[in-house]
Amino acid sequence: MNATTTDRRSRPAGIVSLVLLAIAAAWLIVSFLSLRVLVAEVVKADSRAIATLITSMSGAVMGAVFGGTCAGHLARISRLGFLTRLPRLVTGAAAGVLVGVAAAGLAYYTFSGTPAVATIVAGVTGIAAIVGGCLAAPRNTDAVFAGLCGTVVVLVVMFARGWFAAEINSMMTPGSYQWVGIAFGVALGMLVGIAAVLVLRLRAPRTTLSGYLAAGAAPGALWLVSEVATRVAAGLLVAKGIEPDPISNLGMELILEAQLNGSLAALFTGGTTAVLAFGTLMSKGGNKKTGRGGKASVPSQTKATNTKSKAKR
Repeated sequence: MNATTTDRRSRPAGIVSLVLLAIAAAWLIVSFLSLRVLVAEVVKADSRAIATLITSMSGAVMGAVFGGTCAGHLARISRLGFLTRLPRLVTGAAAGVLVGVAAAGLAYYTFSGTPAVATIVAGVTGIAAIVGGCLAAPRNTDAVFAGLCGTVVVLVVMFARGWFAAEINSMMTPGSYQWVGIAFGVALGMLVGIAAVLVLRLRAPRTTLSGYLAAGAAPGALWLVSEVATRVAAGLLVAKGIEPDPISNLGMELILEAQLNGSLAALFTGGTTAVLAFGTLMSKGGNKKTGRGGKASVPSQTKATNTKSKAKR
């Protein structure tokens, strides 16, 4: 593929990537403003209400990770001279730092009334964005792009879950959190896996099996990073002596475990769904157009060779 064709292909992806970064920015702003209105004042009045913050901050951290990955991907495909000479991981991490600084500042502003809480939440959010930037380092930028598109599905589902949180929590029992979290992750993993496959089929139909696997698993990986970061924040807050009351602590642990299980289920189910879809597509139409390993078959050339051999005889 020549440079002109590559540039034409990169333009639509660059525009969509900018839209994805704008979605991440909007998600971060809305998430932290919501936390400031609904949670920050409660935590300031009673530090034992910290469980409410911890169980609510996962979505905001998810926005930071997603934003870091979007920025890293944009830096990778921008084709700016100095960026192309840097290692892929450095390029992604540098872009993640920019998002991380902005996200950390927003997080600190949200909880500025309680400096100890603000420092921990801001630090964890900023580092999560840098990790997100590093996740944009894989060589196959098409797979990263498809994974980011699939992550939008995760954000939409998270928004719907938050909107109906009261109704959902009223139906939950302590014993149901674990299996509900796994079932939710499996269903979401199937959705993001299908979304990633559709994007890759439109964007880069010649992507290999590993690319499909990475694209399908990427949304779950970003969600997993946000859940791990949330648990780190919870541990740091407890180490600072900011602990919830025993009843709230039990509910917090149940919710955090359910969310972690959901992210793991989404990661594995998304990757598996993408791989199965790849195999199905290959078995239906791939072998007709390509040979083994994705190489174009040349039946006409073979026939021509056999005809020449017969003529010589």
